[in-house]
Amino acid sequence: MKPFSLRRSKRFTIDGKFALFARFILSYIVILMIPLCFTGIFLYQRFSETLYKEVENATLVTVSQTLDTVQTRLKEFDNVAVQLTQNSSVSPSLFAQDVDLLPEFDFYKISRELKNMRTANTFIDNIYLYYRNSDVVVSADSKYSFSMFYNVFSPAGMPEAKLKELLDHSSEKQVLPVEVMDGLNSKQDRIVYFKPLPVADTTHKAMLMITMDAQNINKMMSLILGNYSGSMYITDTIGRVVNSISNDGNVLEAGELKALTGKNKDGVYYRNINGKEKIISYIKSESTGWACISVLDSGGVLSKVNATKVLVLILFVLSVLIGIALAYYFSYRHYNPIRKIADSIYKYRENEEQGQEGYKHELDLIDKVMTTIISKDKDLRSSMDRYQSVVQADFFRRLLKGEYRDRQAALEISEFTGLKLSSGPFAVMLFHIDAAESLVQESNEPLLGLYRFSIANVAKEMCESQAVGHTVDISIDRVALVLDFGEKEAVQEETLLAMAQSTKDFFEKRFKITLTIGIGNVCQNLMEISKSSMEAQSALEYRMVKGGNTVILFQQIVTGSTERHFYTLQHEQKILDCLKQGDFEGIREVLDQVIHRIEHSPTSISMAQCIYFEIVNTAMKALAELEPDDYNEIIRRANTLPAFLQCKTLQEVYKQTVSFYQSICEHISMSKVREQSDFKQEVIEFVKANCCDRNLSLGYLADKFDVSQSYLSRFFKNQLETSFVDYLHALRLARAKPLLMHTGRSIAEIAEDCGYSDSHSLIRVFRKYEGITPGRFKEMYGSKSS
Repeated sequence: MKPFSLRRSKRFTIDGKFALFARFILSYIVILMIPLCFTGIFLYQRFSETLYKEVENATLVTVSQTLDTVQTRLKEFDNVAVQLTQNSSVSPSLFAQDVDLLPEFDFYKISRELKNMRTANTFIDNIYLYYRNSDVVVSADSKYSFSMFYNVFSPAGMPEAKLKELLDHSSEKQVLPVEVMDGLNSKQDRIVYFKPLPVADTTHKAMLMITMDAQNINKMMSLILGNYSGSMYITDTIGRVVNSISNDGNVLEAGELKALTGKNKDGVYYRNINGKEKIISYIKSESTGWACISVLDSGGVLSKVNATKVLVLILFVLSVLIGIALAYYFSYRHYNPIRKIADSIYKYRENEEQGQEGYKHELDLIDKVMTTIISKDKDLRSSMDRYQSVVQADFFRRLLKGEYRDRQAALEISEFTGLKLSSGPFAVMLFHIDAAESLVQESNEPLLGLYRFSIANVAKEMCESQAVGHTVDISIDRVALVLDFGEKEAVQEETLLAMAQSTKDFFEKRFKITLTIGIGNVCQNLMEISKSSMEAQSALEYRMVKGGNTVILFQQIVTGSTERHFYTLQHEQKILDCLKQGDFEGIREVLDQVIHRIEHSPTSISMAQCIYFEIVNTAMKALAELEPDDYNEIIRRANTLPAFLQCKTLQEVYKQTVSFYQSICEHISMSKVREQSDFKQEVIEFVKANCCDRNLSLGYLADKFDVSQSYLSRFFKNQLETSFVDYLHALRLARAKPLLMHTGRSIAEIAEDCGYSDSHSLIRVFRKYEGITPGRFKEMYGSKSS
């Protein structure tokens, strides 16, 4: 790494130090230390807590396993007591009045059963059965008198009388630690289980004693202690120490243990014993009340945890040192280019101005110099830009009109105005605002000017990925766009169409205005731009055929004179025929066919104009075909004739004509509806007046009104929603019912009066429509009326 040059940079120093470089390195160090300290402290704390918790949980688990093992053995001893009570060889002696009278063979069987039970449980050292208020003790090995048993059992520190009192009077299960003298007069630690027998009886005749070697439990406890310095204890329900082990020579009494474990809650405690911190793990059984306690030196247990914490601290310090080194490295890399720029600026300005020593640091110098340069540049540009747009617009108007004859002169003028035109290719687009005429009529020229301004800016943005765009207003409703493709070899029609379509869609969605866009052919040099402009104008005039809100390429328009005539005499005659019948849908179908054929077939401007005037002429003829009253009514309703001659496209003519024909057809249809309503009234009144005439039928009625039977049948279905026969029978039955109810005339007479040939016809029709016969009807309703 290259050292700093004090000679060159001293003008940017503060108190002999590099001010900017110092800020750089200090900022990097702050950025490093803030998250590192916060996250480091948090993670270190959580990491330490997790490690401590894992060690404590591991200690509690091992202590709990030891307690579970001891409790399991005690439950096995309870099972032995129950088995002895139920054993056929032992139970008779437990309920005997005098044990001394039992034969020796019974004691042999008892000893054999005790031996079997000792063999089945490896945790049992020996089993004794003492019979109360007697001198008999039976073990798994032999039968003893009590004195002989005491000599064999030899509990250290317990006189014979005290032992006998315990065996004769104790009524509860007990587990006591006892030092037993063996045959060599050496002390052996035993744990003795006392249980009165029989188990389920309130009067106990014997005491069961099971001894187990404390070394079996001590082995398990030694595994827990391992290489740690400390001790372990097992206490019973009253807090008495049943067994203990220590590998540091410090054995605590029961009172001391109770004071260390506080309220006897399961958990891990930290206590100071004889100036040393100890970890005390305490587990108490809820079922038996026994507890297992381990007292371990915290230094040994937490040695690995402390070593890990030291390692984490070392890594933290190393991370800080590495971060500082990287901060220095990156600070230098970022500072060195700035220093070089500042030195270059200082040397340049040193020859022009004095008082350069006032800068605080390199960035201060660069900031002030750049501010001065930008300010001067803005002033210069504002003075140039003030009239540049006007000059450029005038240049393009003259270029589009073809006023420049010399290519070199045109290029020089473009450079003077600030334009950078390439050698080609070029293309011209003309944007026509479809709503311009209505805005002019509404005297809304400012809004029209805003539209032209928006079109100019949006069009340039839409084409900037493919070409450089230059816009100019050429009339109140049109904007021209000159596209400079920057020496591209070929320009596809699809590219031009995509540019125009995107601009049209933008204004249609955002401003709700429609544009018609004409596109000229691509030209290869600057002097052919006027030709492309004329082609774009011709394409724009083709909107008469294509309609507004379209994009039209010059190559798509038809200029020949071989096209067919799409509006024929047959079309005109069919329109007039449909008009007489009031068939508006038929008229619209003819016009749709004509417009569809024009839109999808080559059509020149001249042919479109001919079709335009012929459609308008047919509309005028249709109006002349009407009766004077109808003509006056339509004119009165519409106020004036449609503005056909103001239409600019065939689509507009189509809309105006369709609306015009629709109003005429509606008027004709309403006249027919009125006529049909009068016919309906006449037919119904005639049928009602002659319903009892036997000769009245559908044919008779059709002849009467001079219509066909099929038409008359449809008329009843459509107007009355029933058939002629059903309607006639309904009228006749309506007349027959009162005669049946209120007169005493016969059914045959009533049938003849109602238009039926005989009574059977009336009965058949009455049953069909009423569900009952006339006679039954007369019985039901005639009696009620009378």
